[in-house]
Amino acid sequence: MSLETDLFKRMECDRTKLKKFGFVKKENQYLYQTVLATDEMNVEVVIDEKGNVSGKVIDPFSQEEYIAVHLPNQKGSYVSQIRSEYLQMLEQIARSCFHPVPFVFPQSNRISHLIAEKYHIKVEFPFQKYPHIGAWYHPENRKWFALAQVLDRSTFLMEKGECEVLNLKILEDKIPLLLEKEGIYEAYHMAKKSWVSVMMDETLDDETVMDLVEESYQLTAGGILRHGIKEWIIPANPNYFDLDHAFEQRDEIHWKQTAKMMIGDLVYIYYGAPYSQIRYLCRVTAIDIPADIEGKVRIRKMMKIKKLYYYDHDKISRSVLRKFGVVSVRGPRFIPPELAAEIQTLYPDSIHMTKEKIK
Repeated sequence: MSLETDLFKRMECDRTKLKKFGFVKKENQYLYQTVLATDEMNVEVVIDEKGNVSGKVIDPFSQEEYIAVHLPNQKGSYVSQIRSEYLQMLEQIARSCFHPVPFVFPQSNRISHLIAEKYHIKVEFPFQKYPHIGAWYHPENRKWFALAQVLDRSTFLMEKGECEVLNLKILEDKIPLLLEKEGIYEAYHMAKKSWVSVMMDETLDDETVMDLVEESYQLTAGGILRHGIKEWIIPANPNYFDLDHAFEQRDEIHWKQTAKMMIGDLVYIYYGAPYSQIRYLCRVTAIDIPADIEGKVRIRKMMKIKKLYYYDHDKISRSVLRKFGVVSVRGPRFIPPELAAEIQTLYPDSIHMTKEKIK
């Protein structure tokens, strides 16, 4: 690791301050030139378009780079003096033109900002022995839903170099398909059946990563209790199953169970395209029913749900869900309390259904 990389490792460049310091913009990078006191050694510092810093110390007589500054095993008094002056100059740049950030890689810092913006939760660094491992905790139950750490790329790939990963909790039956995607790997140092490691190197775009963060957030939330039960949103695909017809035949049906639901929990069913709306309110009446069904949807465990209410008039559309932070419904997730309250406002006669007890 170079002197520059080590010093600027967790720092972000403020380009508005570079010109004032003395940097000159040349194409997509900034160049700063100065002279050290000892033997008037010339210095060139370059900041590229990604904010990476590199530098050279140049002998004014030979016009060749004095590379001894960057060699740790060079410890003579002369090179130590030059290195000390060079580091002081770099530290001045750091103080004047950079600000500290929690993570090494830009995408990690962007995701940290997006999590804070969406959930109002800031990253914490709880491990004294490993001060750079960042964790995001639910404030109610203190369970983490994301964990960031720096590892060697050889942990996941046949190559070396530093990388930063985000560990996220995912529904167990979705993990095999996710692992086929570039940038997603079996979780490092966590339960591989329910967690994955996501590489923070721009392989996946921020929106895709935040979708995975949202799933992890929901799976670790523990649920918001109202009237002593948990409230969920689950998806239904009209192309696989005619839910309307099923509920015309009977009020209670079997349904695939992929989450830790309990008898009495409420389930809001999101009916996918072309409807794209929450269509039914149901209550869980039986759980953990063994099944062995292969088809368009693989089913290993089922539950029973009883229809309590049908939401007509398309009032709970996808745009309404987005307004309350529900961007997609790809698996069971807890319903935001604000969305549940909005549904009761739109359908006030459904309120007593949420309070109905299992008979």
